Amino acid sequence: RGKGELYDYLAANGGRAFVRRDDGTLVKMAAERGNLAVELYDPAEESGKPQITLSEYLIHLELQQAFDPKDYLEQVNVDQMTYEKGEDDELHAVSAEDEILGEEKLSIENPVDTGKEGVYEVTYTVTSEEGQTSSIRLIVCVNE
Repeated sequence: RGKGELYDYLAANGGRAFVRRDDGTLVKMAAERGNLAVELYDPAEESGKPQITLSEYLIHLELQQAFDPKDYLEQVNVDQMTYEKGEDDELHAVSAEDEILGEEKLSIENPVDTGKEGVYEVTYTVTSEEGQTSSIRLIVCVNE
């Protein structure tokens, strides 16, 4: 699809689009060119799958700035249960506050090195009891 068609499709049908180079790296500037792939997600196919909501999807950090990927988790829906961030920064079930979302359902792949300039991709993955998975990414730009 052309650029205009892509925007029209997303406006009419909803969904998300991510642009990435063939080698998997992220484009640092919109002006860069090269072999790019666009992945389209159909909202109808996402229905019933686990979902992750972040407070931010793109952040900028200075060199050596502290970073904890859990700080950006806001909500997770999995196995007909909604988990939201509590005052202790853990994800608690809305219907049962004493239930906390554990590492068996949520994993975080964090390659961020705040000692090195670059663009990093943190991947959050949630897995349901039936084995359905959903992932979402946080883009982290580390600059001087």
